Amino acid sequence: MTEAEKRLNIYFQSRDGVQAGDAIRLTQPWNTLEAGKIGIIGGMRHRKLISGSIIFKYSAFRDDKVVSCSGGPGTITTDTKLLIPTGEKILVWFWRWKDGYPRASNGEDYGVMVNVWEWDGKSEQD
Repeated sequence: MTEAEKRLNIYFQSRDGVQAGDAIRLTQPWNTLEAGKIGIIGGMRHRKLISGSIIFKYSAFRDDKVVSCSGGPGTITTDTKLLIPTGEKILVWFWRWKDGYPRASNGEDYGVMVNVWEWDGKSEQD
């Protein structure tokens, strides 16, 4: 990717804001994790998030309405103003119900290219 392409990607990423299911990369150690680890931010889809829970070592459910993550460690809530756009995208694996029907053994995994944001592990109070 050229520098011009990266700047353009950062512009669009900033304009659209943090979306549920986006990847969050640590720039510094946080909790028990080292820098570079990837987490997923959960929330309602198709809208800019103001805040959300970032979960590392995750299993992430994603359908047309919501991204819900389990795993940990994770944040209770993180203000999205603390996240820095990178202009990068990565492949993240989610799961969903086959044909939208929740029942035993009816989950399926699938990959989605999502935006990557960086976070230093600090809150507004730090």
